[in-house]
Amino acid sequence: MENRKGGNFSVPSSEALTTTLRNAIQALGRGFDVTSDVRLLYCKGAPGSRLVRIEEGQNRDLELSDGYLLPNVPADIECSRGRIGTQRIPVCSFHQMAEYFNEISGVKGNIPLGCFNAMFNYTGSWQVDAASTKSLALVGFFIPLYEVKLVNLKLDLHNEIRRAVPSSWDPASLASFIENYGTHIVTSVTIGGRDVVYIRQHQSSPLPVSEIENYVNEMTEHRFHEAESQSITGPLKYKDKDITVIFRRRGGDDLEQSHARWAETVPAAPDIINMTFTPIVSLLKGVPGLQHLTRAIDLYLEYKPPIEDLQYFLDFQIARAWAPEQSNLQRKEPVCSSLQFSLMGPKLFISADQVTVGRKPVTGLRLSLEGSKQNRLSIHLQHLVSLPKILQPHWDSHVPIGAPKWQGPEEQDSRWFEPIKWKNFSHVSTSPIEHTETHIGDLSGVHIVTGAQLGVWDFGSKNVLHLKLLFSKVPGCTIRRSVWDHTPVASSGRLEPGGPSTSSSTEEKREDVSGQSGKLAKIVDSSEMLKGPQDLPGHWLVTGAKLGVEKAKKRKSRMASSGSEDQVPPGGPVTVSTRLIDAGSTIMQRRLPLKKMNTHVSTFAIYGGDMSRQIETHHYVHRVNDEFLQCAVYASDRSDAPLIGIEYVISDRLYETLSQDEQKLWHSHAYEVKSGSWAYPRLPEVVAAPELKNIAKTYGKFWCTWQIDRGDKLPMGAPELMMSPQGVGQGVLRPELVKRRDEKYNISTDELKHKRAEIAEPEWINPMADYWKQHGKCFVLDIVTVEMNRNAQFP
Repeated sequence: MENRKGGNFSVPSSEALTTTLRNAIQALGRGFDVTSDVRLLYCKGAPGSRLVRIEEGQNRDLELSDGYLLPNVPADIECSRGRIGTQRIPVCSFHQMAEYFNEISGVKGNIPLGCFNAMFNYTGSWQVDAASTKSLALVGFFIPLYEVKLVNLKLDLHNEIRRAVPSSWDPASLASFIENYGTHIVTSVTIGGRDVVYIRQHQSSPLPVSEIENYVNEMTEHRFHEAESQSITGPLKYKDKDITVIFRRRGGDDLEQSHARWAETVPAAPDIINMTFTPIVSLLKGVPGLQHLTRAIDLYLEYKPPIEDLQYFLDFQIARAWAPEQSNLQRKEPVCSSLQFSLMGPKLFISADQVTVGRKPVTGLRLSLEGSKQNRLSIHLQHLVSLPKILQPHWDSHVPIGAPKWQGPEEQDSRWFEPIKWKNFSHVSTSPIEHTETHIGDLSGVHIVTGAQLGVWDFGSKNVLHLKLLFSKVPGCTIRRSVWDHTPVASSGRLEPGGPSTSSSTEEKREDVSGQSGKLAKIVDSSEMLKGPQDLPGHWLVTGAKLGVEKAKKRKSRMASSGSEDQVPPGGPVTVSTRLIDAGSTIMQRRLPLKKMNTHVSTFAIYGGDMSRQIETHHYVHRVNDEFLQCAVYASDRSDAPLIGIEYVISDRLYETLSQDEQKLWHSHAYEVKSGSWAYPRLPEVVAAPELKNIAKTYGKFWCTWQIDRGDKLPMGAPELMMSPQGVGQGVLRPELVKRRDEKYNISTDELKHKRAEIAEPEWINPMADYWKQHGKCFVLDIVTVEMNRNAQFP
């Protein structure tokens, strides 16, 4: 910038300020994906590659305040100063806060944007995030040095953008358009600095709104109005009341602790503090295929699948239906086998009808009570009404796939029999049903569920209900990832944004059975078990299912995990000769590495590829030196516990020597220690204290090799990268998981948390660790076939 008047000025010229202003001007008119945070690096295309036409032939020197000129600025762009001051959003709901963020970004509605999720550390799944949030608030100090914006908002898209719009519902082309051009166009950029406190009250918090408001007032006074206010914590007296307080600055020198001194550094180091947008589709009136692009963008913004999965996500947004159809249900009561749960209790009749859907992918299951007396149990399947395009070459009606095969549990395998109420009456076989030939990474084809049937084995009063599934082959496809899901869809309906849903997929609502009379309705859980667009990545098929018994309720689960630490692999009993070998080895062989495993740690882990899955783990630690530990990870502390993985633990010094690509695979341990999740069973806390201080500064890389939580009888598929518990988003542990561990060892995680309050937080946790927190992404392994590297034959 050039000063042509001289004299004093409020915003000093600096190279950083000039560069930031130039970059902001080049961002105007470019495409942008609003599921991302407001940073210039998320603009689409190269700097200056605008999607809209602007007047480039009449560039002029733009006069800023205090006599400064910015040379060679297009005539369609103007620059103005903003108003400096404190801004406060009082305590409000999740959707009200999301609507505020949308409003300042120029976006209609209250579907959360990427900037909202980034500031409050949300996952991006608004259904999950809204359900976990009681209230939100923010207070901040904003220093908008300059705003650059397009003067003419009657924007005209380049013809090549219009030609790129697919004329039909083509998921691949639609995904490509969004990836290349984004969802919106940048219309203004504000540069400067902001110092904001984001306050998030979780549903479990008992505090009333008045106390949260008082806290916001205290925080405002402490952080922004006191002469030497500190930037770090403030009055965190509510930190144990399920209140998350997040401090974020953008622009200026963040190493300055004092807010006042930080504000002085903003002109010399400004950053992007806000952007506004206009939808691309608003500029495409009359273009063939506009309705398809509008629908695709609406779905993408609502559910936010990973961009690399968007094609498949869109492909699966097809109407869904339940089989059998209500019109096909039998009016005449058929003769059925029955179950009885007590001597004088009612009988539950079991429909043995085979429910099949042909070549239509199944996405969910449910149990249902039918008949005039609501005493006949049947099973229903949710399926797509048509075939996604990606499956048509492999599974269309003309493709030979062989005969479907029914598969069920073994009748004599009583290990899986669970009583519904009393041991002397009816039971349920809880054996997981999966196709025996399906393996992750198998390129010859996979088998998916296309039918289901309930049956009863007659053992007198101990009749056993079991489930059979029909499997059909899909040639030329492979399983990318398999999970067991035991979370039902709430029968009271889904949480939705204030406006109508933008999803065009339909999920028929089943009849509400909450008013059913009699005891049978209390025994049968008829919740829907399904996965849809809200379950990332949004393209799921059913490949297995099981029945389960929980809290004296018989329940069905499409992807229900046994969740048992007592998983027993198949195989015969240990023979006498084998025992002799084991005994001899114990006496005669040296087992030095095993003898070094001195410490037992009980903690928890979260699957990086599916953070809804959390497990309890037991680490047996071998200390190689003061900065390197290696752990054998078991499912329990029993002598026959399954070995489910390995974890390596390194010091912060060693972690800093790793490349950034390698650092992304590691997680931090600070929260795990401070929260009490990391525990040493039967070891006094005073003895463990020195080690805990060291562990809080370490990083770990944990590979899970046996996913027993999904019912795997043997180690299956590729290893899964595991994450550590965190205090935000999907890193928050389920209370029942912690409670079960605490009861087992007679400890209190909450008490450990209070005792460890004095353990110092690490001075710095590398942002490459816990990668999902900053980027919303993790890493999974795919098994692929590669050519062998053939060595020369030995002569």
